[in-house]
Amino acid sequence: MKTLLMLVILIQSLLLSSQTNYLIEYDKINNHSTYYKCDWEKGVQTKKEIKSIKVNQNDILIVKIINVNTFIYQPDIRQTYNIQEKNSSQISSLVNFFTGGVGGTAFDLINSLSGNNNFYFKPIRGERNTLPAAISESAQLLDIGDNLISNIISGITDYQKAVKVKFSKTKTKNEILAELKYNKEKMQNFNADELMFKLDSVTDKLNKITKNIEPDHEILNDIDRYKERLTVFNNKFKVFLLDGVNCNLLEDIKEVEKSSFTHEQRFLARSKEDYDSESAEKYSSNEIIIQFISLGNIELVKNFSIPVVQPNKPHWALTVNSIIPIGELNYYRINNVFGDKDNVMPSPDSLNIMQSSIKGMQLSLGTQLCFDINKEKSLFIPSICVGFAISGLNQAQEDWNISFLLGSSISLKKFPFVSLNTGISFTQTKQLKTQYKANQTFEIAPNFEYDENTFYNKVYLPGFYFGLSIKL
Repeated sequence: MKTLLMLVILIQSLLLSSQTNYLIEYDKINNHSTYYKCDWEKGVQTKKEIKSIKVNQNDILIVKIINVNTFIYQPDIRQTYNIQEKNSSQISSLVNFFTGGVGGTAFDLINSLSGNNNFYFKPIRGERNTLPAAISESAQLLDIGDNLISNIISGITDYQKAVKVKFSKTKTKNEILAELKYNKEKMQNFNADELMFKLDSVTDKLNKITKNIEPDHEILNDIDRYKERLTVFNNKFKVFLLDGVNCNLLEDIKEVEKSSFTHEQRFLARSKEDYDSESAEKYSSNEIIIQFISLGNIELVKNFSIPVVQPNKPHWALTVNSIIPIGELNYYRINNVFGDKDNVMPSPDSLNIMQSSIKGMQLSLGTQLCFDINKEKSLFIPSICVGFAISGLNQAQEDWNISFLLGSSISLKKFPFVSLNTGISFTQTKQLKTQYKANQTFEIAPNFEYDENTFYNKVYLPGFYFGLSIKL
């Protein structure tokens, strides 16, 4: 039982140790991607930059977006080919208000309401003391209320301009913070809640005093115009303020400081479907899709195709090599010699074996089986190769020489289809048997039957080769 338990622990340890953590870091502003391999050293996770990622089943893929303004973007990361939009949030509605530009809500309200106080009832100096108290106080409240509305609109407009940088798509967190702090120093003290409280108080007083004014007094027309302006203001801005927008840059600065301007998700890499079966689909890559959603619309899609580690299968290549055997390649010609000069004898009575030799480089065509040795940081792909080639193709087929090749090749990772080859060769050649002499005539028995194996053996000369190969 103890042995079985130890075996289970060992298997689990091996499985855990084989799981690798990879980090894909994407810089939104600079549109730059960096890959890291993460390891644990003494309980601390470290990361090492690598050029590319290949994953096995259940490796961990960490996708981290940096320099992304989460006040304007809703990053959505999926390990799928299906792209879906997300619904816009309340923040998106707020962004839409602030990014409306000149002519937006605040400016429309200013244009529609500015100048109305010029039409209010204005008692001249000296007359004010002779007017009934209700009319005099109403005139003062109209001035105060109108100024409060104008101050609130002006303050919100200034805040709108100043806070717009908070929703920038091109600035970093530090750049946004620096501009917000600069804008805060430029803005005068503005407390929307305090001004709204004063405005409500003025309106309540005005409503009470209005009851004591004669029905046909002209100031009632001014009060009606003021109330119309107040109604428009309340509809457009009071609701806006009650929704939680405090118009205080200090609060916005705190929100930006708390935000990391990053977004991170983790995925388990997969090389095959979840179930184990012969029919289970195998994957060649994991697709990571990042959607940047702004105001409910997909503004940018970034795709990362992460290949799956495949078995290192050998591949065939066609080769053109120069083979240099150590020694000479022998060629033989067998000539029949007839004893009767009139050539009336039924068969030759002698043979002559003519020998020629070639030494040096031999051009050959062939094929080889290559086993690639992949290295992550290398610019090249080295391979171990074994194959064969045929030289002497410009001669008769019986004089072709077969060479067996054992060596290596190297190619560029960016262009792996053509490789340089080199290695040792073993070239086939003929060697006359010891009982026969080359370039001499010897007698043979009548009806002597022979073939090429009768006079010479095939041997292999060592040598070396170099050349090019084309990957199939």
